Amino acid sequence: MTVEAMLGQIGAFHPFIHQTARPHLGQIEVAKNIHRLLRTSKLLNPSDQLPEQDIEREKSKQILRQDRYPLRTSPQWIGPQLEDLLVAHQAIAKELNSTTDNPLVDVENCLLHHGGNFQATSMATSMEKTRLAIAAIGKIMFAQVTELNNSFMNNGLPSCLNGDEPSTNYHTKGLDTSCAAYCSELQYLASPVTTHVQSAEGHNQSINSLAFISARKTLEAIEILKMLMASHLYCLCQALDLRVFELRFKNLLVGLFSETVAQSFGSQLSTRSREGLVIKIIDRFWSRRQVTASLDMEDRVRECLEASVSVIVEVFELEKKQIPVGSVEGYLGSSAELIIGSLADLRAQGLDHQTVDYLGGSRPLYDFVRSSLGVPVRVGDVAEGIQGPTVGGMVDRIFCSFQFELLPAEQPQQFLKVLLSLFDPPPPTLLDSLAQPNGFS
Repeated sequence: MTVEAMLGQIGAFHPFIHQTARPHLGQIEVAKNIHRLLRTSKLLNPSDQLPEQDIEREKSKQILRQDRYPLRTSPQWIGPQLEDLLVAHQAIAKELNSTTDNPLVDVENCLLHHGGNFQATSMATSMEKTRLAIAAIGKIMFAQVTELNNSFMNNGLPSCLNGDEPSTNYHTKGLDTSCAAYCSELQYLASPVTTHVQSAEGHNQSINSLAFISARKTLEAIEILKMLMASHLYCLCQALDLRVFELRFKNLLVGLFSETVAQSFGSQLSTRSREGLVIKIIDRFWSRRQVTASLDMEDRVRECLEASVSVIVEVFELEKKQIPVGSVEGYLGSSAELIIGSLADLRAQGLDHQTVDYLGGSRPLYDFVRSSLGVPVRVGDVAEGIQGPTVGGMVDRIFCSFQFELLPAEQPQQFLKVLLSLFDPPPPTLLDSLAQPNGFS
């Protein structure tokens, strides 16, 4: 979902990178799953599939040649965590199906064994592997969500993912701060417990596992990760709505600029020249729009239009013609009026209008948040008298859907079904690999 919200590239998850060049089991699985979920998405940047000669041209549009690390290297970051979690899972499953009494009675051979088989270090270290993995997963989530909220890094989305005016709406700024706190706490909880073993019981237990403490700290870490996940998922759904809104707006620009260019310069330029000018204006307008997301709507439109004037000058110079006095001012005025009106009409249709039509494999999760949980896209400003549910209340609604033990039986099953539907048909798993003789130990 983050790749889609950031208009990222699918090429970072290509099988050659992860199955041929660096075939770690966890990395292979993560990349395979992400690649499959993205295949049907309409929210991808195709620049990594362009010929090299076209890439230089894309650079002039201020488009990143490569996605930033939290997206592009996510298989290498998450993959090792899956491997550690599965090793921990194996150890815990084996422990739960073992006998740890002292002494142990060997009935068949009539022997008593006093081997101190109660030492639970395997449980303690398994919990530590789990907490380290949780901290690493939390870190990449925080890295993604903080870039998503930052208008200088999110590829043209409004600052703080606001659905209104950036100057008065700081929508997800509080969530960005709380996510930083969650991440810090996860990293604190990831510290090992087994390094704090003390001699106990009058030195009878000069070493002991502290597995119970390690397990309790792991439960704490899981709760914190759920909070971070809920905040991240809330931001992602808002970001996807805003991204689709931007693309719907972009689809209108050819018609809008064709009209204003014809009105302002129709008598000076041929039809072919006007068509070429419209394409250049849209490129310049959109490039400027990508880096002005912190401005309010009208200011942003006018600044982007002013940036497009240089393109008009270039075309007239190539045509060896003079720009008529007042035509540029007319172009700026009529374009601003049309574009601002079109944006208002799009907002009236709803920011979440048609979002699901653009999504790939993430659609079930988006639908779960928007439809099943009833978490709406957030639009408007309380200062203007527009009332709605609180951000914290909506994040809490998502968080509660993760609390399986506190919900009626059918609700967690619904959430689990949504998660499983993302992997249907299920891909080969690491557990399958572990069952093979050549699986890792």
